[in-house]
Amino acid sequence: NTPACAVKAIMAGLRGGSIPSYYREIYEIVCAEGETKVPKSICVRLLLQSKLPRDVLSEIWQIVDPKGQGHLNRDSLYKALALTALAQQSKPLTDKALDQYGGSELPKPMLGDLSDLRKLTIRVRRASHPTQLGFTYDQLLALDTLYLRIIPGKKGLILKHVEFILESHTHGTSIQRRYSDFEVFHEFLFARYPYRLVPRLPPKKVNPSSSFVEIRRRALQRYINIVCRNPVMAEDNMVKFFVTFSGKDFQHQIRAQFKGLPDEYVTNPLAPKARVGHIGN
Repeated sequence: NTPACAVKAIMAGLRGGSIPSYYREIYEIVCAEGETKVPKSICVRLLLQSKLPRDVLSEIWQIVDPKGQGHLNRDSLYKALALTALAQQSKPLTDKALDQYGGSELPKPMLGDLSDLRKLTIRVRRASHPTQLGFTYDQLLALDTLYLRIIPGKKGLILKHVEFILESHTHGTSIQRRYSDFEVFHEFLFARYPYRLVPRLPPKKVNPSSSFVEIRRRALQRYINIVCRNPVMAEDNMVKFFVTFSGKDFQHQIRAQFKGLPDEYVTNPLAPKARVGHIGN
């Protein structure tokens, strides 16, 4: 274990070096807006990106959080980054190792792509606060944008029907769907999420006029965008199947793959906590 005097010396030695812009960029990524403390859960995932042995990471954490507070402020995070860089260079975690940076820029750790770090931080923070949305309006819009276009001419030998082209920006797909496909999908979606606000489908009509078909197209496009911009539903394999499957007989395939799928309350990992009232405590 690092002696207490060495811990104080390392923290004091950090102030002698110049803080790299890389440190500040990481702090802005891992620290939530309006907050000054970075939770341990995020710090741990950050330091694991260094690929250092866990015993070394434990020693670094002991230095930067000697009182076991379970979070880091900006200065403590910077210390963790400097020590991580030293460890990656196989240098000892001592005050002498930091002394060499007096007046010069502190070492930069190797933590992978910062865009990956940003995604990781968002996932960890959302998982830590399951009762909070954790998305801005723009982030919800960015989950996907779907367009529904009418295919000219009605299909079918006897009973004519309208078909659509459904395009997903996120998945890069362009597939055909008809109104009855939406009906089957909606039935499964409602059974899967009985406790969420699932949007209603627009009505069906025999021998609809062209104006009715256009109004229904807009309603169906709005419907599927609402579903695919729900953070939970967007990750559901059944929803992904609906917007990506391009094979034949969609209705048979979705029934074959997702028939008997339990509702969210049964399969969600938070369900046991919800049953005993622990969520949010």
